[in-house]
Amino acid sequence: ITDLKLPLAGCSCFGTADLPSLLFAVETQREPFPCIKAKCIEIGCFPMEWFYKPLFDVELLRALLVQNLAVEWFSVEDELHLQISFQLPKMSSILRSVLKSLATGLVTVIFG
Repeated sequence: ITDLKLPLAGCSCFGTADLPSLLFAVETQREPFPCIKAKCIEIGCFPMEWFYKPLFDVELLRALLVQNLAVEWFSVEDELHLQISFQLPKMSSILRSVLKSLATGLVTVIFG
């Protein structure tokens, strides 16, 4: 999958954001119920990686998504199910400290 665009709602000045190209392996089965499985086997570079690279490990994010990103559609009787699974890395200490200082400032403003 290439040339994915994510519309940025509420902000017409940005329009859309480019998403990385994705390569999936697809598997189907009929028994015991109809099922289509798509597993990610390759992810291209994310846009603006240089910007958020200090906040978390982008290479680890790609590796985790390749290892764990899977989509499964299956039908049981008259029900259709969709299951999406993925894993994300922990936030870096820089991002944690920024969020902690923001939360501390917010608590100070609210409770004096």
